[in-house]
Amino acid sequence: MNLHAIDYFCIIFYLLFIIILGSSFSRQQKTTQNYFLAGKSMRWLPLAISMYASIFSSISYIMAPAEAFRFDMQWFVALAMFPVASIFSIVLFIDFYTRLRITTVYEYIEARFNRLLSTIIVLVFILYRCLYASIVVFSLSLVLHITMGIPLIPSIIGIGTGAIIYTTLGGMKAVIWTDVAQFFFIVGGLVLALLIAISKIPGGVSEVIRIAGESGKLRVINLDFDLTARYVFWTLVPYGFIEFLGSKTVDQINVQRYLSARSPQNAKLAMLVQSFFTMPVWFILYCVGMCLFVYYTIYPSAEVSRFIADNKYDRIFPYFIYSVMPIGIRGFMVAALLAAAMSTMDSVLNVLSTITVVNIYKKFVNKNASERKTLLAAKILTCFWGIVVIVLSTRMIHIESILKTINSIAGILIGPIVGVFVLGMFFRRTNSLGTLLGMLLAFPPLLYLKYKTNVTFTLYGITGLTITIIAGYILSFISSTPSLKKGSLLIWKWRGLREMLLGGDKETIDLANQGQEE
Repeated sequence: MNLHAIDYFCIIFYLLFIIILGSSFSRQQKTTQNYFLAGKSMRWLPLAISMYASIFSSISYIMAPAEAFRFDMQWFVALAMFPVASIFSIVLFIDFYTRLRITTVYEYIEARFNRLLSTIIVLVFILYRCLYASIVVFSLSLVLHITMGIPLIPSIIGIGTGAIIYTTLGGMKAVIWTDVAQFFFIVGGLVLALLIAISKIPGGVSEVIRIAGESGKLRVINLDFDLTARYVFWTLVPYGFIEFLGSKTVDQINVQRYLSARSPQNAKLAMLVQSFFTMPVWFILYCVGMCLFVYYTIYPSAEVSRFIADNKYDRIFPYFIYSVMPIGIRGFMVAALLAAAMSTMDSVLNVLSTITVVNIYKKFVNKNASERKTLLAAKILTCFWGIVVIVLSTRMIHIESILKTINSIAGILIGPIVGVFVLGMFFRRTNSLGTLLGMLLAFPPLLYLKYKTNVTFTLYGITGLTITIIAGYILSFISSTPSLKKGSLLIWKWRGLREMLLGGDKETIDLANQGQEE
């Protein structure tokens, strides 16, 4: 199967538009602050859109309709925690981070504890995000290849090369503004897909609701107390809160965006606004999945039946795009899928370059590097990580098992890492040795839950967080390493509800003058 020439024209037009848009910011990249943090000049609206687009990958674009097609809408319980986690991020974390003179959030861990703990977390983050970006690019290219006949390797190289070009030339500002453009491609494609799917079903929306309801697709809440069940309300709530809190507070992809804001007020407003994008966009995704279920219930397809038999539900939506949508619209939809992949890849490349330069290059390789050399290193490393992602993408043959493994790794890692930041920010008596041991002690129980029990993965986050905090706090009293002095600016303190919600002054903290454990 192959796309029409008009569809390829739409795809090429999109790629050229994004590359030109991103590259247009190249002349502004004269300092590392401009390159990494957009010169701290960004207003809340583009930041909000970019925050959401950066975590919305092509995997979400394909797998959410597949989830609705195969199961139901229980995932919305976890999604409902997104705004709640965002409020906690605004009150507890953003104001604290924006007062620090940092480029990466891991600089705080080094200042608060030590370089060893910071380096461990940095290396884990690099490995995870590099593999994740590779999976996003490969999985999309594989699905498009199987369902539409788009060549696999050229697709991978095209996505990767486009992201490398504009990310390297334009830096963080290019990433943010291309994310804004890609967001409209993504949402526009979803709305088109939903409208077309509904128009193809006799009876329209009412028929979709009737058949989906009779098939159990509309169930949102499962109140069973079965911890081995795939989703239950009691585990989805803490999972959603910890997962989203972690992604907004300890993941450099998001932290780097609100550090790029021109003020704490802009950062906080961006965080609040983007949290409300989640439910509407995912609702459309799930509605698309339910429409696909109803459509193929009314009009059975041998190809779709084969996908279901092979447990390849992620290929149903792309197949619908190819086989049902008109010429031209198909090309726009493929462009929307590419936008979802590239918005993830450009964010990962910029962040990997940032933390490699700040936390590795300037710490271990060239401590006295000039601004010019540091900026050059940042651009070279952006290209390097892009090439790494492309090469890894072409080597991921057993994608299904790899994807499951990465999701499991994310679930296991997020709790302990959030625990480290909580111990550092809110417990003055905790120290580097106790915190490191507390984090390490969380992993054996998590690995036991994963490999020796049938407990749902939604319990991993709360388990890891709880163990890290309790063990880290207790072991900090036992170890001889001193804790921070009372009144240290590396510890979070209450500044009043109005200031926490709306943004404080522009006071900054020089980490070098604060010391580590004093």
